[in-house]
Amino acid sequence: SFIDLDCYDIVRDPTDGTKLSHAKANVVPFRMVFTYKYEDPDDPNRPTKSKCRLVYKGFKDTRLNYGLLTDSPTVHTANLRMMMHIGTELGWKPGCFDVSTAFLRGGKLEGEVLSTIPQGFEGLWEEDGEAKIPPGSLLRLKRCIYGLGDAPREWYLKFRKDMEDIGFEVSRLDPSIFVKYGEPRSEGTHRGWTEGFQQELDSAEGRRAHRSLDYLEDGNRELGGFIALHVDDGLVMGSEHFARTTLKEVLDHYEIKELETGVFKYLGAVLRTTSDGMQLDFSHHSAKLKGVPVPPSAADMSDDTPLSKSLHTAFRSALGILPYMTLMGHPMASFEVN
Repeated sequence: SFIDLDCYDIVRDPTDGTKLSHAKANVVPFRMVFTYKYEDPDDPNRPTKSKCRLVYKGFKDTRLNYGLLTDSPTVHTANLRMMMHIGTELGWKPGCFDVSTAFLRGGKLEGEVLSTIPQGFEGLWEEDGEAKIPPGSLLRLKRCIYGLGDAPREWYLKFRKDMEDIGFEVSRLDPSIFVKYGEPRSEGTHRGWTEGFQQELDSAEGRRAHRSLDYLEDGNRELGGFIALHVDDGLVMGSEHFARTTLKEVLDHYEIKELETGVFKYLGAVLRTTSDGMQLDFSHHSAKLKGVPVPPSAADMSDDTPLSKSLHTAFRSALGILPYMTLMGHPMASFEVN
């Protein structure tokens, strides 16, 4: 992907013509990161695939000293729940997709970032058994590679532009929710809500309770579907026409072979499509909640005594799971949990 997506130029001799040197140039180091992905909703402890990625140490990028923009939005959990609620009321089924090598597909890199040639890459530039690259040559990066501070921002801006070109509009409620509207609705046409939900909306009290709809509905246009984006993971819901046309265009554009449906993981939660809607399952998270064994000697500790590293890690792990579960699935319990 690094090669296929045209992510670099070769600086053959950094001291000849380019007036660059390792000492003066913005040469950012990197490392290879190997991880496992756990995507089996029925067995969250089983690794489903391995992943190796070239990651740059963005904190050593000198562009950070000159006001490099690094902010990038991700979908808010409250807005994500609202989107799923509205989609369920319309009878839409959720789906999930992951954009492969997303950051490499982002916008062009601003400024200049150089890199040494990764070990093992040299053979890719050989002719007749001889290396084409003189010793000491560098790569000039053309795209925001993983690890660079502006990589998430450039990817989001590129995805946003692509969605707008396809016909989506950025939601006024959340910049990471992209809404596709259909044809204008004739006066009196039912929006498609279930009867109970429509009755609720018809009351002033119900409309106030669902004020977020004001940020999704637009005049008399029908809602066609939406996409919520969290970095490179997208959650999509829409009508059958939306799935056959607009969604297919999105998947083809990013070379996504298949949309996950039925039972899948999204942002750590297992989503299950049921006959009457969808279910958010956090059982694999709650299974990790176990008592933290505290040694008897801790009873004599003063308030100023720091915890051991192992206890500190154990408490942070347990406390980190609880707020996430409540924020995603049971926000009404947030006060008690926090």
